[in-house]
Amino acid sequence: MIGSVTGLIRRGTKAALVAGLYALGHGCRIGGVPIFCYHSIDDSGSLLSVSPSMFRRQMAYLKERGYRTMALGRLCQDLEDNRPLPRKTVVLTFDDGYRNNYEQVMPILQEFGFTGTVFVVTGHVGGRMDWNKTPGVPDLQMASWEELRAMADAGLDIQAHTKTHPNLCRLTPEAAREEIGDSKEELENRLGKPVTLFAYPYGEHNSRIEQIVERLGFLGAVTAIVGRTHPGDGPQQLKRVNVTEISRVGDATRMLFFKCCAMGTSSWYSGMKQWLPMLVRPHRPWENAATEGAGDAK
Repeated sequence: MIGSVTGLIRRGTKAALVAGLYALGHGCRIGGVPIFCYHSIDDSGSLLSVSPSMFRRQMAYLKERGYRTMALGRLCQDLEDNRPLPRKTVVLTFDDGYRNNYEQVMPILQEFGFTGTVFVVTGHVGGRMDWNKTPGVPDLQMASWEELRAMADAGLDIQAHTKTHPNLCRLTPEAAREEIGDSKEELENRLGKPVTLFAYPYGEHNSRIEQIVERLGFLGAVTAIVGRTHPGDGPQQLKRVNVTEISRVGDATRMLFFKCCAMGTSSWYSGMKQWLPMLVRPHRPWENAATEGAGDAK
């Protein structure tokens, strides 16, 4: 009973806060480009998932409001050249390489004329997501090489996310270099296109890992650090906006939170969680997996 009441209070508090952040966003001009972080597009309702219908609503909102998508490689090049970043522009990224990225993401992005980047765990192509043991997260099917080629031919950018999704910071330099370099090499050999972008598993990285990534020829790498990209940001430490950060809420609040992600006020939600205990989510084992050595899906 107490748990149910607490859950209702938490959902109500989240909904009120998101509504306030949305209202504040109309009076603010927040610069920078958001790099949206997605994982699976499915109807499971898991902590990693956005439903296909919600994803389509989100893309329709961007289109209706005049937002454009930018290729992540182009964003990295603009940072390198110190060019101004365009307003009303977003970058769409999808971690891990699930089959539903082929089945759901590709046709929806084509419908709206958008592009995106899919970061692939190459050692699991055509298999299952067996590095994640989080309760409530389904045993997701990964895309095959044929499906990845079809996505690449359709204009999606297929990039590297290691071979087996380890926490790179826990590996020796040689093992980390092998995880990163082998994933790059296999993608290039299989798809026949350059691989110059990387996503750190679990978002875990340090200066040593960043140096390995740079020496292997990657132009940029995305993290799990919350925020938007601004001129002067380092391309090996790109911040992202986690569209699934708000959980256990209704579709109306979820959609409003996405609008905050586009406007730039969603990062305030991340900060407020630290001093509003009512917003703290129930324990999610995979949030500690990077330090415990178990699996995550960031």
